[in-house]
Amino acid sequence: MTYGSNTPASPTSTHLFTFYHTTGFQAGLWKHLSDRQLDDMIQRQSVTLDEEQRKTMLKEIQRRVIDLAVAIPVYSPNAEYAVAPRVRGYKHPSGFEPNRFQYAWFKA
Repeated sequence: MTYGSNTPASPTSTHLFTFYHTTGFQAGLWKHLSDRQLDDMIQRQSVTLDEEQRKTMLKEIQRRVIDLAVAIPVYSPNAEYAVAPRVRGYKHPSGFEPNRFQYAWFKA
């Protein structure tokens, strides 16, 4: 679990909404996760401005995710990436990077 800034658009909130909220792309389509209690916890932490309170809420979210056994990692595959010299702006993934091609472009 990550801990970030205190805004609804923080990397932490974005990660939680994407992977564990019912409306999130990864939760809704990939893992078929739908848990009202977890959704409520994620929404509440995203608007909490008190850092200590938010840290406590994030720990509770982490416990809930573990209790739900949302994901059980079995292995971590290694991957090699090759990019042609004319490709610019490609971001090599350092983990889950859904937008690594967002800024990629070809040099003419």
